[in-house]
Parts: sequence; C-alpha cells; structure tokens
Amino acid sequence: MTTERPLAIQRFTAAHELGHAVLRHKVGLDGDEMIRRSPFASQRYDHREVAADAFAAMFLMPDFLINSIAEQQKWNYESVRDPRVIYQMSWRLGVSYEALARTLVKHKYLDASESQKILRVPVKDIKADILGRAFEPDNWRCNVWRLSERDEHATVVAEPNDLFVVRLREMSGSGYLWDLEQVRKAGYQVLADSTEIPTGSGIGGEVERVITARPSNSHPGRFSALQNRPWDPADVAAEFDVNFEVRSPEVGLLQSLKLRALAA
Repeated sequence: MTTERPLAIQRFTAAHELGHAVLRHKVGLDGDEMIRRSPFASQRYDHREVAADAFAAMFLMPDFLINSIAEQQKWNYESVRDPRVIYQMSWRLGVSYEALARTLVKHKYLDASESQKILRVPVKDIKADILGRAFEPDNWRCNVWRLSERDEHATVVAEPNDLFVVRLREMSGSGYLWDLEQVRKAGYQVLADSTEIPTGSGIGGEVERVITARPSNSHPGRFSALQNRPWDPADVAAEFDVNFEVRSPEVGLLQSLKLRALAA
C-alpha cells in the first residue's frame, strides 16, 4: 500500500489486504498495477481479489453504518439517487465516490443502471455545484464537504486541501449573526461568506449563512462558531462545533510506527 494515494483509496486498499488475511488467502505480493488500480475496476483479477474487494466494501460500508449516516443527515431512498448525496456520504464513510456508488447496489439502495448513471456524473461537477459561484479552487484535486447543523459535534477526517461549505441557519432579523472570529483563530481561512434566503422564508425570518473555508495549516482542530448579537456577544442564540482531523500523506513509516520505534 502506498501513502501517496488519497486517504479513501488507502483505506480501501488496507481493508482489501485485511480481507486476504481474514479469508486466509495464500500470501502473495501485489504488483504495481494491482496497487494503483481503482477498486472494482475490472473482473480480470482472480476470485481471491474479487473476494477481498467484496470484504473491503462490506467492512468499510456496512448497511447499518450507511443507515446511521442517512438518518443523521435526513436522507432517504430518493436522496441516494442524488450524486451530491452519494458524494457527501462517501466522505463521511471515508471511502471514494465510486466505491460507495457500486456498494449501494449490493445493499439494494440502487440498481445497476442507476449506479452506472451516477458514476457517469463528473465528480468535478458535483464539487462545483456544492461550492456554487462563491469560490473556485486553483485546482479540483480536493474534496468538498457540505456541513450543516446535522453535523454538530461530529468528527471530520479530512485532507489538507479539502474545502468546507458550512450552511447554517441565522436569525439576522432578530439581530443574531454568526461570529467567525473563533473559526479564524482556530486556523481556518474563510474563502467566502454569504447569506441566502430560503424558499418560502418571510420578511424577518431565518436566512442561511453560507461559509466556505479551508485549513490554513495542516493541523487545525475545532471549527467552532457562535451566533450572537454583535453588540451583546454574551447573548448566544446558537453554537456550531465540528472537530476536524486533517491528515497529510506520510512518507516512509507511518507516524504511529515511528513513535513506537522511538519509544523502544
């Protein structure tokens, strides 16, 4: 397994190798073409590789975990036909968009034709749709997270170039605004900040604050914001708090193994 690949691919590769061990397959060394292939890429590999892929899919994407995430995010059977939902669910599971789209067929959330239709949607288009017109990255080799109050107190495992679009309800008509100073102090760069009026919202009703941000260093911690009145910061109407773990690709031994070796 190489640490130069995205975290989602590293996880699937590790689960694939674990599958070989659990299924007691004969020990062997995978060639470069096997390590660099995408999961489910072809059926030309022998039955042991197919079985290891199946084990990895069920290990990383069990039905109960998919249901748990869907329930938390208020997604239903219709939702999982939306490529944007599958994209967001994939990062919450820690897997690739392709791996989840194919595994949802095994769990009978999608049929094969629906999965193929979803896989034909360019991931770049999904990212651009989530970001909207507020911000365009220099390159699209990044993951784009869409977060809301439904992610309150969650832990997000991200990569250094990931972008976060945080959509929060705001009671601006009553003078309450989201204070982003804590966000900046925690090591995040606010790239865009706008307000949208939800469909059907009346005059003085809640609006939606849309904040696009990214880590400004490789180890930011909590993304935390308060909704208060600027003239009375102690009057807090709401809080939003998500814990971020930002992991960079490691060169050589994994950090845990390096620390173990140093302690020996």
